[in-house]
Amino acid sequence: PGADAHPDLLASSRVRDAIESLRSRYDYLVVTCPPLPEHGDAVAIAPHVDAAVLVISAGVTGRDEAVRAKEALERVGARILGLVMIERPRRWF
Repeated sequence: PGADAHPDLLASSRVRDAIESLRSRYDYLVVTCPPLPEHGDAVAIAPHVDAAVLVISAGVTGRDEAVRAKEALERVGARILGLVMIERPRRWF
């Protein structure tokens, strides 16, 4: 999320139009968003994409957080394909 971003920008028709324009040019489009539930970017974008994949961090994302994120996406009609669990490295180089 950018510091200067207007909160309603992602819910605007401009975003929907941009996604549609990219769809017409590419076979696949992957959109990444900051984590839920702290940031609502995924909730704003979800209605404009075909599906969503929840990504959680092992040992970092709690069950309650994951459930809240899933429920937030479901409330906006997102088609959730599944969940990917990533492991954070024990040591960063």
